[in-house]
Amino acid sequence: MTKVLKSLLSTSVVAFTAFMFTSFPASAGWVDYFTADDAVELRVPFKPGGLSGQLAETLAASADKSLNAKVEYLGNCKSAQQIFEKGEGELYIYPLAHASIGKCQWNMTSDNVVDIPYAQTLSMCYQTSRSELGADHYRSNAEKTVATVYNWMLFANSWNKDMGLSNAKVITVGRASDVLAASYTNESDYYLLDTSTAVKHTDRLTCIFNTGDTNVNNTITLKEFAPEVKNSLIYHSQMLVTPDTTKVTKLREIAKKLKVGNAWNTRTSDPGVKANIDDPAAFFTEQTAIIKEVQ
Repeated sequence: MTKVLKSLLSTSVVAFTAFMFTSFPASAGWVDYFTADDAVELRVPFKPGGLSGQLAETLAASADKSLNAKVEYLGNCKSAQQIFEKGEGELYIYPLAHASIGKCQWNMTSDNVVDIPYAQTLSMCYQTSRSELGADHYRSNAEKTVATVYNWMLFANSWNKDMGLSNAKVITVGRASDVLAASYTNESDYYLLDTSTAVKHTDRLTCIFNTGDTNVNNTITLKEFAPEVKNSLIYHSQMLVTPDTTKVTKLREIAKKLKVGNAWNTRTSDPGVKANIDDPAAFFTEQTAIIKEVQ
């Protein structure tokens, strides 16, 4: 009887081991398989192609493999807002300015902020070939146009008002990529771009100021350029937010593991980028107050 039982047990162990190694090969990784149902999902409120999606893809590619991180595009900010406010999902990437500007302001507070992995300054630039333009021309009350995206238009209007530039007109030309395209076709006098894009085109663009706290690529800060501007420290920021504030502490540990790969380090090494915000909730509160004030 004992011999029979031992034989049965031995056969069962061998069969189970064979099943596991043929069904789930070692190359797949035990951790990856057993966490597959609990994969970290980064939800993007928009369609692919924008900055939010690009950053989400970079985070997923740079994440610790044990997270099994993936990106889901929700395609429409208003639809995503409804999903978020129902409490579904854990991590969303969402532009900080959207919390205060436009038609897709999600119902959130600083308690919902998990991380701010990417905060980018803006730069005011012009085509170098247009010698009549520049810092003196911008500060004068001569007629001028500034091309930018909708969210940043509010900032530019506020700065121009503080500087007394009544003849400056700010126009919107779509997405950030459209602003860069407009700078090739000379559709405007000046272009308000994200700094990391601007510095890649110094062969044909000259920038007057940036909205950060340090000089970038020989460009002074807006605070230095126009001390009378009340809200000069502005960042184009992307947040990781959650509808479940009870999970923020756990999700902050996960957020750290999303930023371990070379792809993320490369992306955030661009000039004008802050990649490690020590207190995301405080940063959200500070920037939101500035954004609300310029409206």
